[in-house]
Amino acid sequence: MSKQSTSISSEVNVLKAFQSVQGYHLGPSLIDVDDYETSDGYQYSFYVMEYISGETLHDFIRRNGMSG
Repeated sequence: MSKQSTSISSEVNVLKAFQSVQGYHLGPSLIDVDDYETSDGYQYSFYVMEYISGETLHDFIRRNGMSG
């Protein structure tokens, strides 16, 4: 979720590129892209993707360090 729709668009384009590779599952599936407007007029763009169970980013960094 972001106030910067261009940032979301870039990420969505990468996810769509992953989906277009035939015969291979390269990452989580993109489910939907939309916008949310708050009651005070702020607009946020967001996307929904497939949940993949695994290690949290915090745990990964704690185990591997910042330079991983």
